[in-house]
Amino acid sequence: MKQKILALDSNFLSLENTIKSFKNNGFEAYGAFSFEEAKQKFAKKNLDVLAISNGFLEKMGHKIINKLKEAAPAVSGFVLHASPINMGLREALDSSGYECLENTDQLMDKLMSLQTGRQTAGEPETESQVDADLVIGDSSAAREAQDFLMAAAKSEAPVFLAGETGTGKGLAARFIHQNSSRAGQKFLSVHCVGLSDEFVEREWFGCDRDAEARKETPGLFERAEGGTLFLDEIGDLSPDMQAKLLRALEDREFQHAGGRRTFEVRCRIIVATGADLKSALEAGRFRPDLYFRLSAASIHLPPLRERQEDVLMFARRFLQDFAREHGKRAEKFSPEAEEMLSRHAWPGNIRELKHAVEQAVLACRGKTVEKIPSASMNPAGKGLSYALPEDMESMTLRDFRTRALEQGERVYLERLLDRHRGHVSHSAESAGVDRKTFYRKIRQYGIDPKDFKKKLEKK
Repeated sequence: MKQKILALDSNFLSLENTIKSFKNNGFEAYGAFSFEEAKQKFAKKNLDVLAISNGFLEKMGHKIINKLKEAAPAVSGFVLHASPINMGLREALDSSGYECLENTDQLMDKLMSLQTGRQTAGEPETESQVDADLVIGDSSAAREAQDFLMAAAKSEAPVFLAGETGTGKGLAARFIHQNSSRAGQKFLSVHCVGLSDEFVEREWFGCDRDAEARKETPGLFERAEGGTLFLDEIGDLSPDMQAKLLRALEDREFQHAGGRRTFEVRCRIIVATGADLKSALEAGRFRPDLYFRLSAASIHLPPLRERQEDVLMFARRFLQDFAREHGKRAEKFSPEAEEMLSRHAWPGNIRELKHAVEQAVLACRGKTVEKIPSASMNPAGKGLSYALPEDMESMTLRDFRTRALEQGERVYLERLLDRHRGHVSHSAESAGVDRKTFYRKIRQYGIDPKDFKKKLEKK
């Protein structure tokens, strides 16, 4: 479920850009220029986060912070204020519990960390049942994998999901949870890429006295009690955190960071990786003992190229979903479009197919999708050119600029990763941004650095 953010600003253009930035990063965002407008949003929207600009504070005064807190006590608040904090603002922050950050990028990093570390964590699973066909498909290879998933769901053993990027490992984890005895409990998900040891120790295992909240903070293992904890891209954990995770799983207990009390592990663990784990094991980047502990049930999700007969089934499902989501009349593919879908190799698997269908639906002007935009079918790391939007004649100038910028930005990020062989730190340095910002941008476009490492290995 997307986090809902309300941005407060006194400048229209600044507010518009902030909302757009939040939406581009996967959040549901709204805006307001006044306290009264903010209260209306509180009443209509189930908000999670409040982002207050320095300009809004200068216009409304520091006392507005406490008024906002009183109006929406359950909403987390962040004040964007780059200059030194004066006494009045400090008192308002202390009394409200709001946090002060320097800029929107810092807020985005924090929200992304919360979303990956908690995945709106601690909340019960509220999504509808995962369709078994959408997890795997109709082909014989897909059905075999589906049988393994159902068998895993009926056990309590840890599950290790392997498969290329975009093969649906996250959906498979939810499928296992929803068909298990823990189905009515929480399903918490965390993406392990780019997480520091400090973050993992604090957010996964909790801490006795949080420096910000000034109180005991439960970790993921506590919040997932009775349910399922899904650790995606487990191979990216540092050796130290791998060791800590192994101890917790073997002993079935753990301690808060800086604490002495012992807590019992009472959740089921599902992990996944799209990396070449054999190479990671041989190179010593992943602990063999942790792998054996986690892989009691090891399931490989086949890539889309090994089950080409599933492509049109997925594409038709996605067509229905995106037509409904975007208010389009599209109902079916033309024979030419179906041929394009069937002929493509889909190196990005289901994720790439989903993106291509969405672009085709957005470009569709009637009930039939006549063709698939070629720019949406570029495999990662290959064919790094891109085309102008094919439906640009029907677009406003603002929409055209947005679409062209997004396509160009994606190609720019892919070229940097291609040049630096998938090395994120070097790519971020070339882009002139920090590692967290670069990770946020590539997640926005569904780009996986490992795809560029694999490309190099094949040469």
